Amino acid sequence: MSRIGLLTDAAVLGFFDAELVRKIHAAQIAEVVLVIEQDLPRKSLLDRVFNALKKGRLIRAVAFRLAVWIERRTIAILKPEINDLFRTIPVDQVCGVERLPVSPIVSPSGYVHRFAAADVVWVPAILGRDFRIF
Repeated sequence: MSRIGLLTDAAVLGFFDAELVRKIHAAQIAEVVLVIEQDLPRKSLLDRVFNALKKGRLIRAVAFRLAVWIERRTIAILKPEINDLFRTIPVDQVCGVERLPVSPIVSPSGYVHRFAAADVVWVPAILGRDFRIF
């Protein structure tokens, strides 16, 4: 059985992601031995509004958030059986293993995350020589 590290953006997983991890463990394909949690910098609401104003995207951003909110409410009323799309489960309930926070170096665009050498060095030491990170 392979030993894997699970790289997450938060302390919670989406319902279907959590189910996938549980099924991988139950089928003895792999064992999660470490959860690497990215400590992403969060922008305040005021920063996001100013950023959208600078780029001329405030109306588009507000319209998108409103559309997502309406969609979630509509699905909750009309199709309650697929509400699992929006459910989250704490990582500790999925796999009760050690969690290590890392702070990625985020590019100016906000889409590219790189890790400092000090953050990457300890991963093989913890997971062993035959490791994978998903």
